[in-house]
Amino acid sequence: MSTETNILRLPLFVQRHPQFTADSIRWQIHNSGHNGLAKSGAIIRLKNRPNAKRGTIYIDADRYFGWLRGQAEVAA
Repeated sequence: MSTETNILRLPLFVQRHPQFTADSIRWQIHNSGHNGLAKSGAIIRLKNRPNAKRGTIYIDADRYFGWLRGQAEVAA
């Protein structure tokens, strides 16, 4: 089960997990409707202002790695 300590903003996620780049995670998020990441619940988007085009992206690390493991099984 996820805890709030495993919910990280994108820059901190890539800092703690240097095997990933911010660009690669952004690409996965951009394609999250097609790759299953959106359904995994790993990405949390919060808009800072009601009219903002972009918000802050948080990653639930436990769910993200669960999704990633699922991708490895699909590719096998």
